[in-house]
Amino acid sequence: EGYLTFTLPVSRKQIFFSKMLNGVIWIALSGIILSFCALAICIISRPTYGEGLLAIDTYEYLLDGIADEFEQRGFWMILQYAILNLISLAWIALSVGVVYFCITLGATVVKKAKIVVGVGVYYLLNVLSSTVLSMFGTVSLLFLVVGFANMLMDASSYAVNGAITLIMLIIFAAVASLAAFFYCLTLNILERKLNLA
Repeated sequence: EGYLTFTLPVSRKQIFFSKMLNGVIWIALSGIILSFCALAICIISRPTYGEGLLAIDTYEYLLDGIADEFEQRGFWMILQYAILNLISLAWIALSVGVVYFCITLGATVVKKAKIVVGVGVYYLLNVLSSTVLSMFGTVSLLFLVVGFANMLMDASSYAVNGAITLIMLIIFAAVASLAAFFYCLTLNILERKLNLA
C-alpha cells in the first residue's frame, strides 16, 4: 500500500505537501512556457513590416495596447492581474489535488482493482463537475453577465473595476477552498489508511 517515499524520516504531511508543491510548480512553469511559445507563434505568423521575431511594429502595437489599458485603469489593472494569477495557481492546486486524491483513494481504500478505482473516481469527478458547470454555470453565467452589464452600464469606472475585482476574489476563494478541501481529504486518508506494516 505504500512505497519507499513514505518510509523517509519525515512526516507524511511534509511528504505530501512537497509532492503537491512540486506538481503545482511544474504545471505553472509549463503554462508559462506554453504562453511564451503561443506569443512567439502569434508574433512570427502576424503579417508585419519586419520579419518574424524582428517585427518591431508588432512589439510596439502590443506595448501600446498595454500602456493604454494601464493609463485607463492603472491600479485596478495591476490588482486584477495579481488576482488572476492567484486564481490560476489555485486552479492548478485544485487539479493536482484531485489527481492525488484519486490516486490515494485507489491505492489505500480499496483492496482490489486499485488502478481502476483511481481512474474511475477521477473520471466520475470530471463528469460530475462538467455536468454541474454545464447545467448551472453556462445559463446562470450568461444571465449574470447580462444583468451585471445592465446594472453597471451607468456606473463609474471605479465601481465597475471594484465589482470585477470582488467577483474575481470570490472565484479565487471558491477555487482555493476546493483545493484546500481535496488537500486535507487526501492527507487525512494518508494519515488514517496508509499501512506500511
